[in-house]
Amino acid sequence: VGLVGIRWRYPAAEATVWCTSIMGGVLQQVGLAEKITKYKTAIIFPSGVRLCAQLRVILGNPQDRLAKEDVLGVREVEIYDTTNNMALNKPIYSSDGTAAGFANDDTPVTKWLSMTNKITFLTVDLGVPSYVWGVRLLFASTSVAQKFCVMSSDDDVNYKVEESVSDNDVVDVNLLARFTARFVRIALLQTLYPTYSVRTYEVWGSPNKALDTTPNASLSWNHSGAEAVDGNSQTFWVSEPLASTATLQVDMLQEVFIAGGIRIFWKFPAEDFTIWISNNTANPAAWQLLYEVRGNLENVTEFSGYWEARYVELRMERPSPLNGDGSYAIYDFDVIFDENLAHYKTVNASHRINGTKFNEVYAADADPMTYWMPEQATENTSITFDLLRPYFVSGFDLSWRQPPVTFYIDRQDPDDLQWYFVQRWTAPRFYTNVGKEQSYFVGMYARRVRINIEETEDTAYGKLCALREVLLTIPRKTTNLALKRETTVSQEDILGNLRHYLNDGRDKGDYWQPDWGVRKAWVIVALDPLRQIPGARPPGHDVGRMQIFWRHPPTNFYVEFEYDNAWEKVYERLNTSETTSDFAIRRKVTRVRITIDSVFREIGVFEIKVWKSFAILPPGVEPRNTSWNAPAEHMIDHNNQTYWMSPPLQDGMTVWLDLYKVYMARDIQIWFGFRPQRVELWVSTDGVNEVEKLLTSTDVFGLLQLEDAGQPFEVRYCRIFMRKGFVDVDESNWGTTIRDIAVLLFRNLASQKMASADSVWGYLPTWAVDGDMGTQWVSRFGQRQARLTIDFGSPKNVAGMEWTFGYGAARFDVLYSLNGSQWLLLEGRRGNQDLHIVVSSTEHFHGRYVMLDLFEAISSTYPPDEWGNNFKMGTIFSVSEVKVWEHTGGGGIFGIQSDDGMEYNTVSFGLRQPAQWALTSERDLVSEDITGPESGAFEEDIGAMTHLVVTFQTISHPVPNRREVEITFYRNGFRYGNPYRKIEPINRLRQFNKTRAVFGVRSSAHAVQPGSQDPREGVRHGFTHSPYFDGYVDNVTIIKNALTPEEVLGLFRVVSQGGEEKGCHCYDACPTGSNRFFPGYPVPCSGQGICRRYPGSLTLAPGFCDCNPGYSGQACQDHCSELSQYGCCEVDDDCPTGSVCNQVTKACSI
Repeated sequence: VGLVGIRWRYPAAEATVWCTSIMGGVLQQVGLAEKITKYKTAIIFPSGVRLCAQLRVILGNPQDRLAKEDVLGVREVEIYDTTNNMALNKPIYSSDGTAAGFANDDTPVTKWLSMTNKITFLTVDLGVPSYVWGVRLLFASTSVAQKFCVMSSDDDVNYKVEESVSDNDVVDVNLLARFTARFVRIALLQTLYPTYSVRTYEVWGSPNKALDTTPNASLSWNHSGAEAVDGNSQTFWVSEPLASTATLQVDMLQEVFIAGGIRIFWKFPAEDFTIWISNNTANPAAWQLLYEVRGNLENVTEFSGYWEARYVELRMERPSPLNGDGSYAIYDFDVIFDENLAHYKTVNASHRINGTKFNEVYAADADPMTYWMPEQATENTSITFDLLRPYFVSGFDLSWRQPPVTFYIDRQDPDDLQWYFVQRWTAPRFYTNVGKEQSYFVGMYARRVRINIEETEDTAYGKLCALREVLLTIPRKTTNLALKRETTVSQEDILGNLRHYLNDGRDKGDYWQPDWGVRKAWVIVALDPLRQIPGARPPGHDVGRMQIFWRHPPTNFYVEFEYDNAWEKVYERLNTSETTSDFAIRRKVTRVRITIDSVFREIGVFEIKVWKSFAILPPGVEPRNTSWNAPAEHMIDHNNQTYWMSPPLQDGMTVWLDLYKVYMARDIQIWFGFRPQRVELWVSTDGVNEVEKLLTSTDVFGLLQLEDAGQPFEVRYCRIFMRKGFVDVDESNWGTTIRDIAVLLFRNLASQKMASADSVWGYLPTWAVDGDMGTQWVSRFGQRQARLTIDFGSPKNVAGMEWTFGYGAARFDVLYSLNGSQWLLLEGRRGNQDLHIVVSSTEHFHGRYVMLDLFEAISSTYPPDEWGNNFKMGTIFSVSEVKVWEHTGGGGIFGIQSDDGMEYNTVSFGLRQPAQWALTSERDLVSEDITGPESGAFEEDIGAMTHLVVTFQTISHPVPNRREVEITFYRNGFRYGNPYRKIEPINRLRQFNKTRAVFGVRSSAHAVQPGSQDPREGVRHGFTHSPYFDGYVDNVTIIKNALTPEEVLGLFRVVSQGGEEKGCHCYDACPTGSNRFFPGYPVPCSGQGICRRYPGSLTLAPGFCDCNPGYSGQACQDHCSELSQYGCCEVDDDCPTGSVCNQVTKACSI
């Protein structure tokens, strides 16, 4: 043993470890931990690994109090051997490119040194996924990291934070962190020194020797009764030590109809106990015996029943002798109320889809309109394809109608019949599934192939997965693409061993050899040329397998395939003595190259064979034990991921529900998956006289409830009539589905209700988000750290938040998560003294959960049981209201794009900042936050008509093939912020017949599948915010020239005040002429006037030129200085005697 780990519930200030090498021998101190402040403590043995038969951990000086008692709590003791350093001399790299081998070598004398003190990752590859329980870091004393974390990954791409350390000042750090991974990364986040330096980086993975041993410990302590009904199975109530009897009473706050039962999760079970119910605790005679148990030794007690009561009381009379300390302890005391009266009742449907419609055989039937669906509400399921005999499989293609979130493929080896992993597919970040098509190009040898679905997508219609088709690619020894094709070799100096023997069709006999004593050579085989089809991919042969028959073992060689003028290494062997190389692979190929380094042998090749690949359906599909089915009973089971389904395109369907007796209900909810177009609900008490109950939608997709929900009504029979069913417009395979039918009485549960065993803080976490500043959430008394987690129910885009402390925290972190387990830091503050906290709206994240992690309470208060006792004051945290602001919007309203949508300028609302206008473009090429006067958020634009103009004006050409463009926004006639300038390619969105107008989406390329070129890459919030616009577009105009501010204001006034535009914006509305400064470039009105509309003219009618001062002519082509030798004038006095001023041309007459 070299280390003892302690995971605390309530830590001691110090702990010592004692060891003896023989049972019952003299204990000697081997380890010490002082000044414990963390909730995980690793006690390392300074003298090294010791041989121990018994270990004792002595805990001293409790740091916490609970229920008026000093308390120590240990969640887990772990005992480990520290000689198994899995990181020793394993591959390691640093993110800054420095050589990191000194960090995990076998001596602390050497050290790794980073380039800078910026965030740096130090990653070690364990080679295979390995169980890890701890990490040791020995920093150089002059480069200690203050803040760092341990991360894990199986693929060196997606990492999870396993342990974080802040405010570290220790050189030698030992961390407890249990996980399984191949890659272990230390993320060095902060230091006071110029660089980071690590002398020793150890990763430990030996078994926990304490696991499942029998420990001995002192007596436990008391918990409050609320722990038994808080819904958290990690907390527990404990009676007084050595108590002979104990009572736990739950107050439901009002008389409740219970239609379920009671479940007790014991920590220390009572051997004899009874359960009583009552509506009046003041009257002892009102208590009724509900349940009695004698001789119980089980840790879970559960029974079903139906009754009405306000109070439920558990009376414990004799503790179990097995717990050893004469106490009773309960993790959870659950009063189970089934709020849905429909459960376990009778339901029938007039129609039902054929249960064999989605059997496994349809995944390999060559019909893309049929498919296999796994059984409902399952996460882990599989389908197996039987190849009937051993096959070389070059690759395969999968096609889904509804893809899963995660799946993997494995193969059965024909020789040992064992299953071996092939590849896993997981939904990319911000996608909900893996995509509808997958292909695999690496060959394998298999008897069977299996698709294992690990997680199905929870769509708006429920959990669905549908596999259309599986297509295998196999090589056949019927078409040798290399046979007698042209070959090129590095050398052929032996007349009897020429290159044409390489592919003459003879496996043995004549062979090619470059020359005697040559140790390095190469061979190229050119396959037959193929004709290029216009618009198609470059031509190439479909290769599925390759064989090389060697005259002399090659030692080292690799094979490359050429396609589209690029070479790819596809196969390599080192130190091989094989005489035949045979491998399967799926590629498009035009040439094959073999490079050989025989080291000490001669080089010789009998034959090269390249076999063509062919696509086939799997020969067989193994029958499954369970299959997809959609009976009516699924509508009233306890799983809302199961469903009944009608035949596709079915109308006029009826569902009947009988509750067996008349109830006074308050709501009926029907949760549709594929929702019918018209539905009616009728209820009755006798099955004859029906009353229609009107339904309305809820915030949950497909969930309908009564319009008058909450108003009591009598019901026994329910009839759901679907006059017009769901229409599967794509394929007509799916029908109407109902996931759940609920007839609800009311909702009063035992969880979080009052318990009378002890006083606790009665402030619920939900009070921090109830919209009432008069309520607040309060942490447990005496806590040094507290967490408040908010679940939005579904992932949201967030831009800023705020909350108000009652009892504040001097240090806190705001974290967010998509799945509730992997958390990212949004903001952290230290030294805080403010009670009202605002996180700026410029702080954005996409997640479902947000957590306030609170430390270092600002103030203290009295304990709940001893109010006013100054000697027992303790710390607490409280939050009265949390507001999280959703960042909505982000969709493209209108713009222009290239024909493929990968170049675009589109006006968006709320993409970069909430309620702000912006221009979105590919990789934000011409996008920028707009700042300056009259910019910022305009919430009032939501739901209102808004006039928006964006102008693009070329300013200069700073470099060849680039232009500098000034972009100006106008909102309701006036500038929106300051103009800004960007550099873009000169032909961007300007190629003839290559530009499209796009409405309602940032660009049409956003309708992509994973694996395609993605227009969201490089766009701020491109992945998190929907590219689609939700709103109305009243009118759009594209104008060739960049308008002036006066023209924009004129346009707005026409829109807002009525009337006609004064100017014409069509390029051919007015005559053209040459500008005097740029002759030879005809432009409307010569660029020396304004093209105006004739009053009362129609759209697209010709206009006239209103010339600038000094210009005249039909196209403003003449300047007054050019019309008269006397020059320009305003009045006659400006001209010589005898000459007058022409008021049209502003030139003196001659």
